[in-house]
Amino acid sequence: MSDHDGKTLLAGMRRKAEEEAAAILREAEEAAAARRRSFEAWKERERAEWQKKEEAEMLKGDERLESRVRMERKKIGLQAREQLIEELESRAMHRMEELSTGEDYPKVLAGWILEGALALGENSIILRGTTWELDIMNDDFLKGVSRRYHSITGSDVAFTADASRPGAVPGILLESADGRISYDNRIPARFSRLKTHIRRIIYRALTDAALEDESK
Repeated sequence: MSDHDGKTLLAGMRRKAEEEAAAILREAEEAAAARRRSFEAWKERERAEWQKKEEAEMLKGDERLESRVRMERKKIGLQAREQLIEELESRAMHRMEELSTGEDYPKVLAGWILEGALALGENSIILRGTTWELDIMNDDFLKGVSRRYHSITGSDVAFTADASRPGAVPGILLESADGRISYDNRIPARFSRLKTHIRRIIYRALTDAALEDESK
């Protein structure tokens, strides 16, 4: 084999290796993109599922907001109607607070931590809560949440429960290890995110009741 032939062969081998490497890279990028799309879709489904569960829990025992509003509508004026809305919101907030004292709270808390971790997308997260949350968040508990996070994202996350400054508000506050970003999953913040939806339920019931009256 001449020197020229050897160089040609080596060049061909190098070109083939580069093509194979490029193909592998494309496949990896396509797989990563597909995983990201699947991950984003999962986050939306998870968020919707938790919202649905929380709404059901908050409204439980009140025979549904729509029914209550329909019964009260004929008795009240505009000012009293707003008071009714505030009362129903207060009851819904109380239902959410009761979540933090129920026997299922560890499962609820795990879901709140997972939701916050997915939102932050950090690999090291500080968890801040009351003494009750801190008691729940032992090593086994946090490892379980980490495993679930890994099963969804394919990435690892390390949780650290900060016991140095126990809070007074039920729920969980997640912060990146460097303190740059945070995700507030304490109960007032969660309720605030649901409040608009709760008001929409109430106003829809008021509107439906008004239309029924007009049709009579």
